[in-house]
Amino acid sequence: MKPSCEAVRTVPMLATLLLAACGNNASSPVSSTGGNPATGGSAVTGGSVGSGGAASSGGVSGAGGAAGSGGMPGRGGNPATGGTAAKGGASGSGGLAATGGASATGRAGTGGALGAGGRRGSGGATASGGARATGGAGGTGGAAATGGRTASGGSRGSGGAVGTGGATGTGGATGAGGGAGAGGSALAGSYPCDGSTAGYDAVMTKSGTTWTVVNGGSQKYSGTDMQAALTAAYGSLSSGRTSKQSILVQGDGDISASSQVSIPSYTILNVCGTLNVSGTASGGDRSPLYARGKTDIAIPNLKMTGAPQYGIFIRETNNVHLGHIELRLGASAGIGIRVDSGPSASTMTTFNTNLTIDYAYGSGMGSHIVETYGIDKIKIGTVEGDDVGECGVLLNRSINAEVGLVTCNDCATGTGYAAFRVANSVGKTGGDFPAGNIHVGKVYARGGGRGIFSVSGCGGLTIDHVDIANTGSTSILLQNTYNTTIAAVSGTISGGLVQISNDTEDTNDGTYAPSKNVALQNLVLSNGASVRQDWCSEFGPNGCTATNITGGTVSMCR
Repeated sequence: MKPSCEAVRTVPMLATLLLAACGNNASSPVSSTGGNPATGGSAVTGGSVGSGGAASSGGVSGAGGAAGSGGMPGRGGNPATGGTAAKGGASGSGGLAATGGASATGRAGTGGALGAGGRRGSGGATASGGARATGGAGGTGGAAATGGRTASGGSRGSGGAVGTGGATGTGGATGAGGGAGAGGSALAGSYPCDGSTAGYDAVMTKSGTTWTVVNGGSQKYSGTDMQAALTAAYGSLSSGRTSKQSILVQGDGDISASSQVSIPSYTILNVCGTLNVSGTASGGDRSPLYARGKTDIAIPNLKMTGAPQYGIFIRETNNVHLGHIELRLGASAGIGIRVDSGPSASTMTTFNTNLTIDYAYGSGMGSHIVETYGIDKIKIGTVEGDDVGECGVLLNRSINAEVGLVTCNDCATGTGYAAFRVANSVGKTGGDFPAGNIHVGKVYARGGGRGIFSVSGCGGLTIDHVDIANTGSTSILLQNTYNTTIAAVSGTISGGLVQISNDTEDTNDGTYAPSKNVALQNLVLSNGASVRQDWCSEFGPNGCTATNITGGTVSMCR
């Protein structure tokens, strides 16, 4: 008898309830090793996306840390049961509404998932921002107290995770150190925050408490309201333009979490200061940096604090480039960066195109650092995370993606999410899953939930290097996954189960085919780590293999 589907958690987003993908265990392998991996609901949800940045040496330099994050409410809970009664939903009740972060975060009482064990497409409203209002994993500390990554600007001293710096040890997707020494972002290097105003079409400057906007020698705004100043700066650019014009923001300021400030097409917004998002969001799709139905938007630099529902929210927009992005948010914040194809991204078949994220750092937020849904042609350099409620990077129904490095410390603690997760038919093109359609240089995870999670019919994934230790009971879960290679070059797993499996309900009802042609290779296991393939009596090996694996137990179908 196969275990039931684990509990699901949805991500904040009022306009849409996206498909949730469940993690579960399955039937017996050749030998029983490891434990039940279904440690939390998966749930592909609506939320933000983004992040990026190539380059190991970039890191995050400033101070500020995650502002005392409370952790998540601890979804998923008891393995293979769909969550404990208090968190993931007893007997499929979907969880207690009070744990969704309603009171403190405006999450509209999300409560967990709806249905037996937490099925996708449910889980409560997502109007507001943030998960983790009730405490839970991560304690109250935030990221490293000082805000910066070990105060030296680079992750673990040299920039990349454990000294490799990203894909194949080159320092991230764009090579050693990245462009212009700005967190691996050539875009940020082209628009440095060096105090110069030369070359910008509009300049928005703060002196004391007063913002002033000047364009072409003409003053467009003077006052204390940062949102009004930013709106005036957008309005000062040429109407109907078909090439980019630029705005420089110099100074720190506040914008309400309930605001939705729209970025126009063909705009470069360089924020050389800290944008603090104040208060709690009311309403849906709230973001101080929002675009819908636009094109050609670039943000070379951004530092954000506070508790936004979405830090950056880009919808139905092509040609987006984010440079060096630092998001040190509070526990009641939602998703750091979300880029999607529309409010019905989960049921659409079309894609928006060309998303580039050079470097993104996230800490403290209740949900993901970066999330995409319905995006084609993705280039992400480096995403680094500390103590975030859910994923470092989550790709939903996205294709043709290149990711350099994802590194997460204590991401998704107590949940079924992962440092890197793909869900909802990622990598599927023309009914097939071409090898390497989703290519990742390296995934590094320490603590937290899972290291890697593929669920709900994804494939074409190749990850060159993996380095995972001390995560939840399942370090890697590949569920209804196809034509995928893990550790194409090298990998180490310390503790936990590496599992090839299928979601019981989705497999038995024919929603997704069973996992096929999954290759686990070049892994060194330690501290009780093991490899296991499930559903052997039903489907046999189905093209799945485990080769060059040492140091632990391996149980595959034969």
